[in-house]
Amino acid sequence: MTDDVSSHDSSCESEVYDQKPEVIDFLPAARIPLDEYDEVDQSIGLPKIEEEDSDQELTADPEVLLTSSEKGIVDRVVWILDEDPSLVNCRDTDGYSPLHRASYNGHENVVRVLLQRGADVQARTEDGWQPLHCACRWGMTDVASLLLQNGADINSQTNGKQTPLHFAASGVSGTTTLQLLLCNRWLDATLLNMQNETAYDIARRSGQHYKLFEIVEDCINVK
Repeated sequence: MTDDVSSHDSSCESEVYDQKPEVIDFLPAARIPLDEYDEVDQSIGLPKIEEEDSDQELTADPEVLLTSSEKGIVDRVVWILDEDPSLVNCRDTDGYSPLHRASYNGHENVVRVLLQRGADVQARTEDGWQPLHCACRWGMTDVASLLLQNGADINSQTNGKQTPLHFAASGVSGTTTLQLLLCNRWLDATLLNMQNETAYDIARRSGQHYKLFEIVEDCINVK
């Protein structure tokens, strides 16, 4: 899968902040959780796998594993990895792994299987996104928690210097993920993105979620 923004992380982030700071929405369409679509548009290059296609011939193929992980088809993921364990860290053209795809769609069971099979929890896309960024961008709190329990770097930064906290602070997916991150003892809330903003700065411009930072400010340096 390719898109117009995959090689322009920093410029896209800058444009979004300038135009509408309360929404960080610069992922390509293929990265939007699949439950927001009735079906996957073939124009973005994702092979459709219907839930009823249990008779489809399975192959230990990277694209099948990527799509199965994205759609949360646990049995299929297990079968493919049984056939070829080396595929667990395969990538698409943008650098997304099965773990990235399962993470941004909130498929906790698939994420658990992939981690048990040796998936790289700190794998980076072409834009520098780790699976934790994906989970936090889309408010997949349970997945974010699982990734953190398995060694994800809570302070990792994308090519645009966005941390998981920056994404969670935008508030576009609720507050539970933000609360999860703010309660983590290893969090560095002072990190700046390429716009020289902390996550607290984003939260103040995005709504009421900045109050959560102020609640915990005695425990962490948020400004």
